[in-house]
Amino acid sequence: MTDKQAHDDLSYVRSVLQRAEGGTGNPAAIYFLWAVITFFGFAIIDVAPKQTGFYWMIAAPLGGVLSAVLGHRAGRAAGQTSRQEGLVHAMHWGGLLVGILLMVPLVLTHVIATDDFPRLVLLIVALSYYTAGVHVDRRLIPVSVALVGCFLLTVFVRGLPYLWTVTAAILAVSLAVAGLFAAARVRRDA
Repeated sequence: MTDKQAHDDLSYVRSVLQRAEGGTGNPAAIYFLWAVITFFGFAIIDVAPKQTGFYWMIAAPLGGVLSAVLGHRAGRAAGQTSRQEGLVHAMHWGGLLVGILLMVPLVLTHVIATDDFPRLVLLIVALSYYTAGVHVDRRLIPVSVALVGCFLLTVFVRGLPYLWTVTAAILAVSLAVAGLFAAARVRRDA
Protein backbone atom coordinates (compact mmCIF):
# COMPACT_ATOMS: atom_id res chain seq x y z
CA MET A 1 0.00 0.00 0.00
CA THR A 2 1.40 3.39 -0.98
CA ASP A 3 1.46 6.41 1.30
CA LYS A 4 -1.00 8.20 -0.98
CA GLN A 5 -3.41 5.26 -0.93
CA ALA A 6 -3.17 5.02 2.87
CA HIS A 7 -3.75 8.77 3.15
CA ASP A 8 -6.79 8.56 0.83
CA ASP A 9 -8.19 5.61 2.78
CA LEU A 10 -7.76 7.42 6.10
CA SER A 11 -9.34 10.56 4.66
CA TYR A 12 -12.28 8.52 3.49
CA VAL A 13 -12.74 6.85 6.88
CA ARG A 14 -12.44 10.23 8.63
CA SER A 15 -15.10 11.78 6.39
CA VAL A 16 -17.47 8.85 6.98
CA LEU A 17 -17.00 9.16 10.73
CA GLN A 18 -17.52 12.93 10.65
CA ARG A 19 -20.74 12.52 8.68
CA ALA A 20 -21.90 9.76 11.02
CA GLU A 21 -21.16 11.78 14.14
CA GLY A 22 -22.20 15.24 13.07
CA GLY A 23 -24.40 14.43 10.14
CA THR A 24 -24.35 16.38 6.96
CA GLY A 25 -27.65 18.12 7.54
CA ASN A 26 -30.49 18.22 5.11
CA PRO A 27 -29.89 17.52 1.43
CA ALA A 28 -29.73 20.63 -0.78
CA ALA A 29 -32.76 19.47 -2.77
CA ILE A 30 -34.99 19.87 0.30
CA TYR A 31 -33.97 23.52 0.66
CA PHE A 32 -34.63 24.18 -3.03
CA LEU A 33 -37.97 22.37 -2.84
CA TRP A 34 -39.13 24.51 0.08
CA ALA A 35 -37.78 27.67 -1.55
CA VAL A 36 -40.19 27.06 -4.43
CA ILE A 37 -43.12 25.96 -2.24
CA THR A 38 -42.63 28.90 0.12
CA PHE A 39 -42.29 31.46 -2.64
CA PHE A 40 -45.58 30.51 -4.27
CA GLY A 41 -47.29 29.92 -0.92
CA PHE A 42 -46.68 33.43 0.36
CA ALA A 43 -46.82 35.29 -2.97
CA ILE A 44 -50.29 33.84 -3.58
CA ILE A 45 -51.55 35.98 -0.69
CA ASP A 46 -51.04 39.09 -2.86
CA VAL A 47 -52.40 37.52 -6.04
CA ALA A 48 -55.23 35.21 -4.96
CA PRO A 49 -55.67 35.40 -1.18
CA LYS A 50 -58.74 33.13 -1.15
CA GLN A 51 -56.65 30.33 -2.71
CA THR A 52 -53.90 30.47 -0.07
CA GLY A 53 -55.42 27.89 2.26
CA PHE A 54 -56.11 25.49 -0.60
CA TYR A 55 -52.53 25.90 -1.86
CA TRP A 56 -51.04 25.10 1.55
CA MET A 57 -53.42 22.17 2.14
CA ILE A 58 -51.89 20.53 -0.93
CA ALA A 59 -48.32 21.91 -0.93
CA ALA A 60 -47.41 21.41 2.75
CA PRO A 61 -48.20 17.68 3.03
CA LEU A 62 -46.88 16.97 -0.47
CA GLY A 63 -43.70 18.92 0.32
CA GLY A 64 -43.35 16.98 3.56
CA VAL A 65 -43.60 13.65 1.77
CA LEU A 66 -41.15 14.76 -0.93
CA SER A 67 -38.77 16.00 1.77
CA ALA A 68 -38.94 12.64 3.53
CA VAL A 69 -38.21 10.81 0.27
CA LEU A 70 -35.31 13.14 -0.57
CA GLY A 71 -33.90 12.86 2.96
CA HIS A 72 -34.19 9.07 2.95
CA ARG A 73 -32.50 8.79 -0.44
CA ALA A 74 -29.67 11.11 0.63
CA GLY A 75 -29.18 9.20 3.88
CA ARG A 76 -29.12 5.88 2.06
CA ALA A 77 -26.61 7.21 -0.48
CA ALA A 78 -24.37 8.36 2.40
CA GLY A 79 -24.82 5.06 4.23
CA GLN A 80 -26.59 6.78 7.10
CA THR A 81 -30.13 5.50 7.11
CA SER A 82 -31.74 5.76 10.50
CA ARG A 83 -35.38 4.98 11.14
CA GLN A 84 -35.13 6.81 14.47
CA GLU A 85 -33.80 9.98 12.83
CA GLY A 86 -36.55 9.80 10.20
CA LEU A 87 -39.17 9.55 12.94
CA VAL A 88 -37.69 12.54 14.76
CA HIS A 89 -37.88 14.59 11.56
CA ALA A 90 -41.45 13.45 10.93
CA MET A 91 -42.49 14.33 14.47
CA HIS A 92 -40.81 17.74 14.35
CA TRP A 93 -42.22 18.87 11.00
CA GLY A 94 -45.54 17.07 11.56
CA GLY A 95 -45.82 18.97 14.85
CA LEU A 96 -45.37 22.21 12.93
CA LEU A 97 -48.19 21.24 10.56
CA VAL A 98 -50.46 20.29 13.46
CA GLY A 99 -49.63 23.55 15.26
CA ILE A 100 -50.62 25.56 12.21
CA LEU A 101 -53.82 23.54 11.77
CA LEU A 102 -54.69 24.16 15.42
CA MET A 103 -54.62 27.91 14.73
CA VAL A 104 -57.39 27.58 12.12
CA PRO A 105 -60.16 27.48 14.79
CA LEU A 106 -58.83 30.79 16.09
CA VAL A 107 -59.50 32.30 12.67
CA LEU A 108 -62.87 30.58 12.31
CA THR A 109 -64.03 31.87 15.71
CA HIS A 110 -62.64 35.36 14.97
CA VAL A 111 -60.18 35.26 17.87
CA ILE A 112 -57.54 36.32 15.35
CA ALA A 113 -58.15 38.20 12.12
CA THR A 114 -57.89 36.27 8.88
CA ASP A 115 -55.25 38.76 7.68
CA ASP A 116 -53.10 38.01 10.74
CA PHE A 117 -53.08 34.24 10.23
CA PRO A 118 -50.12 34.25 7.77
CA ARG A 119 -48.14 36.43 10.18
CA LEU A 120 -48.64 33.96 12.99
CA VAL A 121 -47.72 31.10 10.66
CA LEU A 122 -44.43 32.91 9.95
CA LEU A 123 -43.76 33.17 13.68
CA ILE A 124 -44.47 29.49 14.35
CA VAL A 125 -42.45 28.39 11.32
CA ALA A 126 -39.56 30.62 12.50
CA LEU A 127 -39.56 28.87 15.88
CA SER A 128 -39.72 25.44 14.22
CA TYR A 129 -36.83 26.27 11.90
CA TYR A 130 -34.81 27.57 14.83
CA THR A 131 -35.32 24.43 16.90
CA ALA A 132 -34.55 22.26 13.87
CA GLY A 133 -31.42 24.38 13.38
CA VAL A 134 -30.33 23.71 16.93
CA HIS A 135 -31.01 19.96 16.79
CA VAL A 136 -30.68 18.92 13.13
CA ASP A 137 -29.00 21.33 10.73
CA ARG A 138 -27.38 24.62 11.70
CA ARG A 139 -28.14 26.04 8.24
CA LEU A 140 -31.75 26.39 9.37
CA ILE A 141 -30.85 29.01 12.01
CA PRO A 142 -30.17 31.82 9.48
CA VAL A 143 -33.39 30.83 7.70
CA SER A 144 -35.22 31.20 11.02
CA VAL A 145 -33.71 34.67 11.41
CA ALA A 146 -35.01 35.54 7.92
CA LEU A 147 -38.43 34.24 8.96
CA VAL A 148 -38.39 36.45 12.07
CA GLY A 149 -37.38 39.42 9.90
CA CYS A 150 -40.24 38.69 7.53
CA PHE A 151 -42.65 38.36 10.45
CA LEU A 152 -41.59 41.78 11.72
CA LEU A 153 -41.82 43.22 8.21
CA THR A 154 -45.39 41.98 7.82
CA VAL A 155 -46.33 43.38 11.24
CA PHE A 156 -44.76 46.84 10.98
CA VAL A 157 -44.84 47.56 7.24
CA ARG A 158 -48.34 46.40 6.37
CA GLY A 159 -48.77 49.08 3.71
CA LEU A 160 -45.83 47.89 1.60
CA PRO A 161 -47.04 47.07 -1.92
CA TYR A 162 -46.80 43.34 -2.60
CA LEU A 163 -45.78 42.76 1.01
CA TRP A 164 -46.32 39.01 0.80
CA THR A 165 -44.48 38.68 -2.49
CA VAL A 166 -41.51 40.52 -0.96
CA THR A 167 -41.73 38.20 2.04
CA ALA A 168 -41.92 35.19 -0.29
CA ALA A 169 -38.83 36.33 -2.18
CA ILE A 170 -36.82 36.87 1.02
CA LEU A 171 -37.72 33.43 2.32
CA ALA A 172 -37.08 31.71 -1.00
CA VAL A 173 -33.67 33.34 -1.29
CA SER A 174 -32.74 32.41 2.29
CA LEU A 175 -33.73 28.78 1.67
CA ALA A 176 -31.90 28.70 -1.67
CA VAL A 177 -28.74 30.08 -0.06
CA ALA A 178 -28.96 27.41 2.64
CA GLY A 179 -29.37 24.86 -0.15
CA LEU A 180 -26.26 26.17 -1.89
CA PHE A 181 -24.30 25.79 1.36
CA ALA A 182 -25.66 22.25 1.76
CA ALA A 183 -24.60 21.39 -1.79
CA ALA A 184 -21.16 22.91 -1.21
CA ARG A 185 -20.70 20.81 1.93
CA VAL A 186 -21.58 17.64 0.06
CA ARG A 187 -19.05 18.48 -2.65
CA ARG A 188 -16.41 19.31 -0.02
CA ASP A 189 -17.01 16.09 1.93
CA ALA A 190 -16.98 13.92 -1.19
